[in-house]
Amino acid sequence: MALLNQIGPFLFLDLAGGIDQLQLDVEAEQRPGVDGTELRSLGIKGKPFTVRSKCDAFNVLDAQNQFYNYCQLIGTAVQPVIQYGTDYTMFGVGYVVMRLQPLRVRANFFFTGGLFPPSLGWIEAAWTLLAVKL
Repeated sequence: MALLNQIGPFLFLDLAGGIDQLQLDVEAEQRPGVDGTELRSLGIKGKPFTVRSKCDAFNVLDAQNQFYNYCQLIGTAVQPVIQYGTDYTMFGVGYVVMRLQPLRVRANFFFTGGLFPPSLGWIEAAWTLLAVKL
């Protein structure tokens, strides 16, 4: 099975949501009595965005520990992101984990396959990431 989804060292079965890249930030300015609109470049920068990860775990305790390990990435070094096989480092972009929210950490009784058989735990998390230039 190809591992297609990753944030830093962590692998996922699914990583849902759009991955933002660095974008030119533009401000529009209009003044009374003057025709037209002035566009002012504020530079190329990333803006925070959210993606949702889904992954199985060996058991529910392992799922809880895995979420704790995810949290260790908050505010640390720039991390690579791979979504559905696309490695965003090839665009010269890495990501800083700004926030992490648990959506589901639970026991799983009827799941087969996955990354961590027998897959008796399940974890979903919302990651707030910020794109930065490598």
